[in-house]
Amino acid sequence: MFENILVPVDLSEKSLGALRKAVEIARVEKATITLLHVIETIQGVDFGELEGFYRELEGKAERVMTEWCRASETESIRVDRLVLYGRRSPEILQVAEERGCDLVVVTSHRVDAEHPGGGLGTISHQIGLLAGCSVLMLR
Repeated sequence: MFENILVPVDLSEKSLGALRKAVEIARVEKATITLLHVIETIQGVDFGELEGFYRELEGKAERVMTEWCRASETESIRVDRLVLYGRRSPEILQVAEERGCDLVVVTSHRVDAEHPGGGLGTISHQIGLLAGCSVLMLR
């Protein structure tokens, strides 16, 4: 059912949970996983002005994602790692489309029933509404 799974991560422990769930699914489905981290660039500021800062963030992302993938790859599951710069939601959606992903696994938070509009602008909500494939949201 699923062949290409995209897991966008923010490098938090919660995101590691999304990778673990994707690995469970990939093990059964014999799917490939793309682990994606998007470094949000500051709009209106030339990339070169903050390039050193951005490159430090990229290095950290590469280290964390490599560590997370070690256990997954020993289970004969292919995990590609990708770090991009830009706006998170559009980049995630573009990668999902370009790579032909049929599942995106994201983490989210519980929406407060008394203030339901408070969580509607989150990245996970945007991905859930706009992705052209299935989306699994984890709490």
